[in-house]
Amino acid sequence: MASGLGVPMVSGKSGNRWFIFLAGLSQILCHQSATTLKTVRVTSVMPSAGPAGKPHKVTVHGGGFLPIGFADQAKILSGSKVLATVNATCTTTACTFTMPAESARTVDIKIYAESLWSSVTSRADHYTYALAPHIATVSPARGTRGGGTKITIHGANFIGVRSVSFGGRAGTKLHVISATEITVVAPRGSRGAVKLTVIAAGGTSNTVTYQYT
Repeated sequence: MASGLGVPMVSGKSGNRWFIFLAGLSQILCHQSATTLKTVRVTSVMPSAGPAGKPHKVTVHGGGFLPIGFADQAKILSGSKVLATVNATCTTTACTFTMPAESARTVDIKIYAESLWSSVTSRADHYTYALAPHIATVSPARGTRGGGTKITIHGANFIGVRSVSFGGRAGTKLHVISATEITVVAPRGSRGAVKLTVIAAGGTSNTVTYQYT
């Protein structure tokens, strides 16, 4: 007589409204034989910031992830609201996926391993959608062509700052004090004015003038 139990789902299935992903029998057996991890944790997100309004590839580091195709997913949360759910490609310690385009804000990334376990939100899983940086003032706005002048830049959106460009030459000893203040040492240059810009996670800033004397 028929048992009513059906047949084992060997290859797995996704899209059911009750779960994110259900691995197949073969995947479950392989996983159970390979690891005893039952806790998912996120320790860092690289990069931890990207441009607002654009998709951006990230790698989440941590542990307890499943190295099985389509078994891991990332939920992007703003508070308790789920903004998006995306598939992730994982090893046991790192998951790579593309963050969806969202407006400027800081979100949490929560990793689900085969819907059985998920990471707990913390500061380590934060990702910031950043606006383009903006330079308001530069002080001093001039220095010797031999370089070495320390300047302070005030403005906004100095998040994930990568460099400060002096006419195409990167400044040195860059220090981001806050999202509104940077210090940097001007490189060598030629006498005259150059364009100064800040390159950060949100893009490239407006241009101001720096004068070499």
